[in-house]
Amino acid sequence: MSSRSGGAGYRDRFTGAYAHRTLAGIGHNVPQEAPSACAQAVVDVDHFEAAPAPGTTVSRTRLPRPSVPALAPARVTCQTGDVNHEHAFVCGNPALDFAATLRARRTARFEMFTTPDRLDAWFVESGLVDSVVPGDEADVERAKAVREAIYRLVTARRDERDYDEPALGLVNDAARRPPATPQLTRDGRRTEATVEQALSMVARLAVELLSGPDVPLLKECGNPECTRVYVDRSRGTRRQWCGMESCGNKFKAAAYRARKKGASAAARH
Repeated sequence: MSSRSGGAGYRDRFTGAYAHRTLAGIGHNVPQEAPSACAQAVVDVDHFEAAPAPGTTVSRTRLPRPSVPALAPARVTCQTGDVNHEHAFVCGNPALDFAATLRARRTARFEMFTTPDRLDAWFVESGLVDSVVPGDEADVERAKAVREAIYRLVTARRDERDYDEPALGLVNDAARRPPATPQLTRDGRRTEATVEQALSMVARLAVELLSGPDVPLLKECGNPECTRVYVDRSRGTRRQWCGMESCGNKFKAAAYRARKKGASAAARH
């Protein structure tokens, strides 16, 4: 998948099933600029069983299932690499980063907590704990429920609306559970937790955030495709994006292309 035509020339670099898609009007960062298309490609690749004929360009949203034996595993690539599955921490508060693990809520709805391992990894990568007792599918479903409750409460607070009672109950119930307790070791401080304890820590951070002085600083990213809410602590609260790497650069690149296109049109006249 790329923003330029002629990508079929990459066919020889793949040993498995392959299809090339061209996205018009997209710059260098395809996963961020066209998350819906990238997410759809991930879904479609599940139907790959053999490589299409050389030079084939697939434009359908659902690919055919050939009857020939499967070849090597297929891969979905974008111009800058594979679809980004890395957890991101750009919102200024772990509770907001947790709420943002369902990406592009209004379009692609890209789920980051697809397995218990992904949930466990988030808790460790967030810095809240050093290790987590491996969770299971039930833990993932509970974490998603608390996440959605946090998002609804954050949205209500930003919109100056009353809190949703079920969401309020879910977050308060999670916060009421005992959190993980840091321990002193010969190597320093270490915090080990169960998923329930780690989730309690996230819920408590949400309670502190939504009852604290940072509420007026809550903003949603200026990228229409992005639904992250972040704390704007910039000078003059002028921050527009959840992060420059993820969203800000997209709009800067789009503005540059627009200026360049306008200059070229003016030169022709």
